[in-house]
Amino acid sequence: MARGPHLLRRGAVYYWQRRLPTHLANRLRISHVKVNLRTKDVATARRLVPPLDARAMEVFVDERADISREQLGSLFKAVLTEHQKKLGLLADLNRAEPQFERSELLEAELAQGHAYRLLSLHGAKARVGGAEELQLREGGHDASFAGKVREHIERLRDEGGIKLSRRRLVDHLEKTGASANAINVTVAQPVYLRALAEALLSAEERYGNQPISELDFAALMEEAKGRPSSLPTPDAAGEEAVSSVPASEAAVEAQNADDGTASGDITIVAQALAR
Repeated sequence: MARGPHLLRRGAVYYWQRRLPTHLANRLRISHVKVNLRTKDVATARRLVPPLDARAMEVFVDERADISREQLGSLFKAVLTEHQKKLGLLADLNRAEPQFERSELLEAELAQGHAYRLLSLHGAKARVGGAEELQLREGGHDASFAGKVREHIERLRDEGGIKLSRRRLVDHLEKTGASANAINVTVAQPVYLRALAEALLSAEERYGNQPISELDFAALMEEAKGRPSSLPTPDAAGEEAVSSVPASEAAVEAQNADDGTASGDITIVAQALAR
């Protein structure tokens, strides 16, 4: 039951709701955007409606809300590379631990990768149903593995949609040159989640029987003996820029850094649009 324009009550809690313009509804494949106002008081809910209405109108008419296919591709590659490096570092650290169990860590990363893949495809409504279990079995996984995927999906889901670091998503989005508005954040989120998924699903490479190294040990041994080395010198190979990625954060984004109460902040609209 409504208590004012764009105000909706579900149970005892009030929501703000707006119909999307046709061009956005067709693009995002949703008809409405809805935000939990987190209040049971109608007067408080009414005060929260005007700033949300005003911000929504800015988003609806924003001509910059048009991220390109190339920008989405760049975002995917950047996120994939970054997380593969972080996961590789964590794998190296895990091998140094006395209690290192390759099979357990491998299964955990694969299960989480499948969870992120399903979230990227189906959003916050993702689930492990009969079709998904069949696909997992065809991939060589048993029922207990499907249960682990299901558990990861539940951990990664919250009231606002999907738990992830929206600050990191926005950072990557801006690096592509796209505007970090609500529509672009919504469009980029499944691409971001898919990149996390593919990084996790390459766990076999990280937890193989032999550690992976980019070094040519044979050439280094020859060089140490004073013999000619096949390694290229800077003069011969040219200067190459080397990028570094900080490893101070967990490789998997399970926290939602931008949760908050409904206050008209554009991130709230983005969260609602992601549904």
